[in-house]
Amino acid sequence: MPSAVEWFDAGIPLEEVSRLLGHSSIRTTEKHYARWVKSRQDRLDALLIATWKELPKAPGVADSQAQEPRQRAPACDSARHGD
Repeated sequence: MPSAVEWFDAGIPLEEVSRLLGHSSIRTTEKHYARWVKSRQDRLDALLIATWKELPKAPGVADSQAQEPRQRAPACDSARHGD
């Protein structure tokens, strides 16, 4: 049987994974697995990048010196979780 993280990686919505896991409340699933929901992470990334683009540049900083936001680190260290 696949793990919940594999279901999220496959794009299965949180609500369906919650049912597959037999959780009586979706809040249980959110509490433990929300950080692995790719669609939520993608939305947060997009919001963060948009915010960075809207911030005013520091005085005296040329466009070529302005830093882009770094790419996010993986949400999960699979070695730590036994995957």
